[in-house]
Amino acid sequence: MTFPFADALQHSAAYPAIVTLHIVGFAMLVGAVAVFDLRVLGFGKGIPVRALAKLCLPWAALSLVLVVPTGLLMFIAYSAPLLGSGEFLVKLILLVLAAILAILFHNGPYGSVDAWNVNATAPVAARLLCAASLINWVAVIFLGRMLTY
Repeated sequence: MTFPFADALQHSAAYPAIVTLHIVGFAMLVGAVAVFDLRVLGFGKGIPVRALAKLCLPWAALSLVLVVPTGLLMFIAYSAPLLGSGEFLVKLILLVLAAILAILFHNGPYGSVDAWNVNATAPVAARLLCAASLINWVAVIFLGRMLTY
């Protein structure tokens, strides 16, 4: 069963624009997170972590203005097949995990960032959380692509 709005959305000229905005927002989000995570993992140790956070994290937050509404519209358009998709359900779980990892990082190791801000190795907990974050986002991208097949 489809709802009239979902059916209209599926067949509208706006749907490709919605998908495009979702991908642009997602690229902003994952790009910002990946650059930050890679810095914490030790790439570019001369770049201050705090300065990179001031640059990257607002872009990640801003990207949610694109990703959340467009994702909801995409879900509305194809809710029945998505709800029956194991890939979609795992993707949702991984998105929740991404938020949990970010919260754990910012409420945990990031509190001591002054000790490892520049030219120092981040604590093991910080590196583990950032590695998990990168792996998690790659999995989210993979599952998102699987939904189109």
